Amino acid sequence: MVAFRPYGKMIWMLTVLASADASRYVFRNESVRPFSPFEVKVGVFNNKGEGPFSLTTVVYSAEEGMMLLQF
Repeated sequence: MVAFRPYGKMIWMLTVLASADASRYVFRNESVRPFSPFEVKVGVFNNKGEGPFSLTTVVYSAEEGMMLLQF
């Protein structure tokens, strides 16, 4: 699971990656300005339930109106 939000906002957006082997996630949104800060945290789950999320870190969107996360 990847949770992210524009820096300083209250509501997290959450996505579940299609595969546990995924090594990147791309969020495309044309309204995102280049180099916009986002807060990001990563979590895991399995048949026993959800684990804790990682510590939050700040990443910046790309020049093309997207945010690319590589793990």
